[in-house]
Amino acid sequence: ENNIKLIFNKIYMPFDISKLYNKYNLSIEINNDNDKYNNIIELNKYKDLENTISSLKLIDKDIKLEDYIFYSNLKNKVYKNNNLDLLRLSIKKSKNSFITKYFDNNNNEKTIFDIVSKNHYNCEIECNYIWIKNNKFGLVLNLILLQDVK
Repeated sequence: ENNIKLIFNKIYMPFDISKLYNKYNLSIEINNDNDKYNNIIELNKYKDLENTISSLKLIDKDIKLEDYIFYSNLKNKVYKNNNLDLLRLSIKKSKNSFITKYFDNNNNEKTIFDIVSKNHYNCEIECNYIWIKNNKFGLVLNLILLQDVK
C-alpha cells in the first residue's frame, strides 16, 4: 500500500459530523500555539505533502494539473489569540457500511454517529489518492480510526 498515514493525539473536534454530496466529513483542530502532543509534526508532514501535490504539473499524459486549482483540506484561522489549523477529513465508507472505526474509552466499538463534537480524540488518518473534479483537484484524507481520550 502507498497510503500516507498521519496520527494525531488528543486532538480537538470543534464541529459535528457533516454530510455533503452524500459523503460524511468532520474537522479536527490543531492549536499551533499550544501543542503538547507533537501534532504539529504530523500536520507539517501533511503540509509538505500538500505542497508537493499542489505543485505537480501532470498526473498522466491526459491530465495537465496546471489547468486546475488546488483545493486544500487545511484552513488556518486565529481564534481567541490562538493560531489554529482546521483539517477536514472524510469518513471512509464502502457502499453500505462505514470503514472508519470509532472506539470509546472502554475500547467498545461505536458508530460514527456516536461521535460528540467539542471533545478530544486520538485519530489515525490515511491519504491515499488525489481527486479531480471540474477545474479543481486535491487530496482525500480518510479518517481510519477515532478513539476517545482517556
